[in-house]
Amino acid sequence: SPALSRFTLGLKLVLARRRTPGPERPLRVPEGSFGVLVLAVVPGAQGEGVGRTLLDAAAREAQAAGFTGMHLTTDPGSASARFYAAQGWAPRLEGDGRWEGLMTRPLPS
Repeated sequence: SPALSRFTLGLKLVLARRRTPGPERPLRVPEGSFGVLVLAVVPGAQGEGVGRTLLDAAAREAQAAGFTGMHLTTDPGSASARFYAAQGWAPRLEGDGRWEGLMTRPLPS
């Protein structure tokens, strides 16, 4: 039924929200770093280089604005974390060695 479908979708969204990282903590952000808030590519276009193109465009803008690096937060162990790692992003570990999803990428000088 339509009501059940809407309820199921709502439940999935709520559960997905609980798995996402919390809000960015400013003290974790590297100095001089440009933050990527959201990057999304529709499933039908994934694997065609759209995400890489968007990240490259963001990097050019960040570099032109004088930033020395970029950062973002993703869900550790997710497909997006693997995608970012393949694009040269590295996990930034906490002082105790844990990874809470913050990833960084230096920009060429």
